[in-house]
Parts: sequence; structure tokens; C-alpha cells
Amino acid sequence: MKRLCQILILLLISLAIPAATGAQKGRKVGSSSNSSNSSGMKAGLASVVITPSQSMWMAGYAARTKPSEGKLHDLYAKALAIEGEGGERVVLVSSDLLGFPRPLAEAIAERAKSSYNIGREQLILNSSHTHTGPVVRGSLIGAYALSGEQVALIDGYSKELEEKVVTLIGQALKDLAPARLSYGAGEAGFAMNRRVPSPKGIVGGVNPDGVVERTVPVLRVESRAGRLRGIVFGYACHNTTLTGQFTQFSGDYAGFAALAIEKEHPGAVALFVTGCGADINPAPRGELHLAEGHGQELAQAIEMVMQGRLTPVSGAVRTAFALAPLPFATPPSREELQQRLKNDNIYVRRHAERMLDR
Repeated sequence: MKRLCQILILLLISLAIPAATGAQKGRKVGSSSNSSNSSGMKAGLASVVITPSQSMWMAGYAARTKPSEGKLHDLYAKALAIEGEGGERVVLVSSDLLGFPRPLAEAIAERAKSSYNIGREQLILNSSHTHTGPVVRGSLIGAYALSGEQVALIDGYSKELEEKVVTLIGQALKDLAPARLSYGAGEAGFAMNRRVPSPKGIVGGVNPDGVVERTVPVLRVESRAGRLRGIVFGYACHNTTLTGQFTQFSGDYAGFAALAIEKEHPGAVALFVTGCGADINPAPRGELHLAEGHGQELAQAIEMVMQGRLTPVSGAVRTAFALAPLPFATPPSREELQQRLKNDNIYVRRHAERMLDR
């Protein structure tokens, strides 16, 4: 598991690391290129603000009772385009969103294909899974108590978001220029397993003995001359330091980490890629200073990686895309759905209401 997380970003962008360790001999600490600097790779970066211009319902917590109230900082979508030594291309998009619902992802992918000749297998749409971002059309809409006005705002924002992301992809591709890429990994300690065994089964909480992955994979992108242009970093932890009482837009700990990195390296673009952290929460959580602190810890881990010895990345780009079909369970009966209307879980109740309406 640890090795898998360490190569998370390399798996995402499908690049090959030279196997020979001898290529690193003689490199200075912090150097990100091999002795020949012969990599024929290219990279392009772009960033766009995606903060809603109006108060909107926020995604992630069904217990919220009102729309957003301002922002802690802006939300962003960012893109890294990479061209391998054989001319093969891949584009990674990161975003301060709960996620890209399938209809939106497919619409973006279709336009990327028609506008830029980027196939679905060449496009990675990743979200930080912040729970202090806006609701997007098609993403758990039924979980929230939305008015007709809010539904209209969500629809309008989703169309605007699609347009911005498609344009962003084009900007990153247009920015392609000779680049040097290198890879390393550090560690941050705030991820904690949230599944706690109890006499009644597994319950939510903090489990210091549970499975956890604290590796911080880092991909450094610089110009052929050595100017830092971008940093891709990951962490396998729910982006939920800020709980349901928070009503201001933010990227949570991942957003604070990206802001800290970009402040330290003016002109560089920092992209967060969320790892396999569904059973993992930041700990402690629930207060703003904790989100800021976790972000700083993550940023410091990244700085340590970039000051150390990095592995050069070069070669061809290989990409693949597949859908995994999951069969539905047997649908519940009308009687079962009516019983669920009494459930303590608001998600269960709202789902039952929607199914009975249908």
C-alpha cells in the first residue's frame, strides 16, 4: 500500500521513471535533473478561480441549513499538461470541489476531444473533495434541502464551471514548453483512520490503530533552465477539517497547503491530487486554525521533499481509461422505503422520499 501511494502521481500521469539509480550520481541535493538534462518532455500549466459569485448551497454535509456566507479563500481549478518524448499528451485537472459528477466529466471530456484532440484516456479530472465547496449539478443533489432558486443557481454555476475547465485545459496545452520533471515523497502526520470497532460494529471516530497512509507524493515541474513552474502533491485523507457548521467557501487543508506553496514560490502553480483516503479523516478537526495548520504541515513536507534528492522523470506518456460496471442490489420495496422515512439519517430519509416520488 505504501509503495502504491508513493507512486500515486506517477500512476496518474503515466510517466516512466528511469530504473538505473546510477543516473542520479553526482547530482546536487535538490537537483531535479539528470546529468545530461536530455529529457525531451514538455509541460504546461494554467489556473482559474472557480469561486461562485453568489451565495450557494455547499456540498458535503446534508445537515447544513443555509447556503454559503462568503469565502475563506478562493476556490481554483488548475491544469497540468504533459507531453512525453514521443509527443504523447496527458492533462491533469485538479479542483476545489467535492467531485466531478459523471455528466459534467463526460461533457468536459467530449469538448476536450473536439477542441484539443485530447481523448478521454488522456484526461484526468480530480477534485480535492473539500466539503466547503459548492454543490454541482448531478452530484448528490438529493442530499440537500434546496429551494427552486438554489437549483437554478447550481445549474448556472455548473455550466460556467464546465466552460472554465474546458478553457483551462486549452490554456495548459497552449503553455506547453520544454520541461524537467522529478519525483519524491515525504510524510505528513495528521491523517487518521475514522473507523472504530465497537460492540455494535464499526462506528465513526478516531482510530489510532487503524490502517492509514501518510505519504506525501510530490512531482516537481520546472523549465529546462531550472525555474520552478509547478508542484503536484497528494495526500490520502478526507479534505474535511472544516465540518458542517462552516459556511464559507474554502479548499480546506488542501487549499491552504496550495496557497502556502504558491506564496513560497511566486509564479508556480500548486495542484493537489487526492489519494485513497475514504476511511481517513484529518485529526484533530472542526476548527479553522486546524485546517490552516494541516495545510502548513503538508506544505512543509513538500518543501522538505523539494530540498532533497529527487528522481528524474522522463520517457513516453502512456494513458488508459476504463469504466467499472457495478450491479445494483435488489431495489427496496415500497414498504421498505416507507420505513426509511423514519430513519435518523437524513440522507436515508431523503433518498427514500425521492424513490417514493418516482
